[in-house]
Amino acid sequence: MSEFQAAPSYHLITCQVPKSMSLVMSMIFCLLLRDKEFISANRSILRAPWDTGLCFGENQFHDFDRMTQRLKIENLLGWRLTMVTREPADRFLSGFIDRCIRVGDDCYTCGNNMTCFLEAEYQRAEEYANTLKRNVKNLTRVDRHMFPQNWYVTFTLSVSEICRIVSTMGSIRENTSVS
Repeated sequence: MSEFQAAPSYHLITCQVPKSMSLVMSMIFCLLLRDKEFISANRSILRAPWDTGLCFGENQFHDFDRMTQRLKIENLLGWRLTMVTREPADRFLSGFIDRCIRVGDDCYTCGNNMTCFLEAEYQRAEEYANTLKRNVKNLTRVDRHMFPQNWYVTFTLSVSEICRIVSTMGSIRENTSVS
């Protein structure tokens, strides 16, 4: 379930977690990877849609070991491993509003019923966690937005920088039109 991005020239790797500034981090790593093209294409770190052209797939990896092999990283000394995390309740609310209300995903036939959705997602997470061979192919986009953040990176990798995002109720209201 992991997704990593690398900026080899800067010896920098990030583990991306959905609903935790993943798009912003993707754009930052694209800028670090191809700065001249990024600037000449008039790209924006904050206003870009999901990257489908400039850096798409070029510095993204779903497996840490394959990434180190492809980038020929023999030793992680001198590399910084980072991730951005978000306060879990804030991340859940943001994901629920985004997926089940704004986008209109059926959210396991729960629609905008938060209790129904939370119970369904909890059951899906529990089934995923209890499966010996975790089948990533069965995960939905909603699952990826909701499953626990620590499932995205193996913390034994010694993540050197963790940035935690905390929203205020005012910013939640402002960004979601919720009263």
